[in-house]
Amino acid sequence: MLNFVSCGLYTGHHPTMKKEILTTLKDIRALLFYLLILIVSCVLVVFTLYKVVDFFIPDKEKYVVASDWVDTIGVVSRLMDEPDFTYWHHGKKYDEGSHVGVITVGVQLGEKHRIKINPKYPECYMPIAWQPVFEDGEKRINVIGTVVNVCDLKPLWLFWGKQDSLNYRFELIYKYTLSGKEYERGQVLPPDFDNAKSNIKSGSRYEVEVSEENKSRAIIHVDRPVEAVLPQ
Repeated sequence: MLNFVSCGLYTGHHPTMKKEILTTLKDIRALLFYLLILIVSCVLVVFTLYKVVDFFIPDKEKYVVASDWVDTIGVVSRLMDEPDFTYWHHGKKYDEGSHVGVITVGVQLGEKHRIKINPKYPECYMPIAWQPVFEDGEKRINVIGTVVNVCDLKPLWLFWGKQDSLNYRFELIYKYTLSGKEYERGQVLPPDFDNAKSNIKSGSRYEVEVSEENKSRAIIHVDRPVEAVLPQ
């Protein structure tokens, strides 16, 4: 009777079979490695798609501005494609929230705006672009600002999309001089602003409040036209 053990079939001493077994083990390890890479890649793709969908198609309940949204003041803390705001709600600081709408050129770090917060999802907020503010106690200087232009933002809706809750259309570009230096800023006009009926035009002058601490931070008051020269 043939002795299988002595032939090396079970002891692994047969050189060719040993080589085939090692090759097979290497192939299995390589296959498992590639499967692991494939699984990780699929997870990353799914996660990325989820984030993209979550960004472009957000939860409507979170982002639809309602009458119960809370008013507060936000401070511009980062300037990316759109400014990010830092604000407080019920004693908690938020600085990486998601917001509705767009604020355009001229925004400064440290600038403050009125914002509305979703009380159910306080990380979601809406900056009220046409309401920059100074808080009580902030030192300001009054100067005269001269209108450079009133810009129609409607063409940009092709890229941004029109925000029903933030359907402002016009931005006022103005300049002012302080201590011999000229500054140029932009300020969004309210949604009900009617450019055709407005007296605001290039060359019009209005009172401007400027921060003593940051002279690039200013608010033009279009309800305060000026004729006399204010002290510089």
